[in-house]
Amino acid sequence: MFDHQTRSLWSHVTGECLDGKFKGKRLERLTCTPKAKWKDWKAVHPHTKVLSVHGSEDLPFDVYEEYHKIKVHRMLPMGARPGHRFDPRLPQGERVIGVWVGNAQKVYPLRLFRHRCVLKDKVLGKRLLVFHDQASGVSAVYEPKIQFPTEAKGLRIRDISTGTTWDLLTGEGVKGKGKGKRLPRLPHVEAYWFAWSWIYPKTDVYKEEKR
Repeated sequence: MFDHQTRSLWSHVTGECLDGKFKGKRLERLTCTPKAKWKDWKAVHPHTKVLSVHGSEDLPFDVYEEYHKIKVHRMLPMGARPGHRFDPRLPQGERVIGVWVGNAQKVYPLRLFRHRCVLKDKVLGKRLLVFHDQASGVSAVYEPKIQFPTEAKGLRIRDISTGTTWDLLTGEGVKGKGKGKRLPRLPHVEAYWFAWSWIYPKTDVYKEEKR
C-alpha cells in the first residue's frame, strides 16, 4: 500500500516502508479484528458509523472470491528472484493467522478451525487463546491469565477459572465475575502462507498434538 503524501510503498503485514521517502521507517502495529459480519459487529456496537466509499461497502459479493481459490500463486514477493522456492511446510495458498509474540512469530492455518473455534497454545512462555469463527469470519488472539476450554459457542466463551462469559469479538467479559474486564489482545494478521513465510522465514507453524 502507498501513502498519498509521499507515494511511499508500505508493507501491510510488517508496517515497514519498503520504498520512498520513509524507507526503513515502520508504522505502529495495533491489535485488530480483520473481518467480521456487520450483524455481529452491530450487535456489540449498535452506534457504529460506516465509512462510505462511493457505495463500495454495499457490494453483494467478495471481489477476492476467485483469488482465494488459487492454490499456487504466481506472484513473487518483493525482492524475490526468479527461481525463488516457497516454504514447503504449508501450501502456498494456505490462509493463516499470523501472530507476533515479542520477537517470535507463529502461524495457525485457518483450516484447523473447520470444526472448532478455539486453539490454545504457548509461545515464549505466554499462554495464547487463538480464536477464529468461520460463520462470522471473526479472528482474535488473546493472552489470557485464566484457563479456558477448547470450545466456544459462536462469539462467546465461558472460562474455567471464574465462570465468566467473554465476548471474543471484543475480549470483554459480559457476564459473571469478570464482567466489564477485557482480555489482553495480541496483534495478528490473516495472510497467505507464501507471503507470511517470505517475510518471516523462521516462523513457527502450529502443529496439532497426535492423540
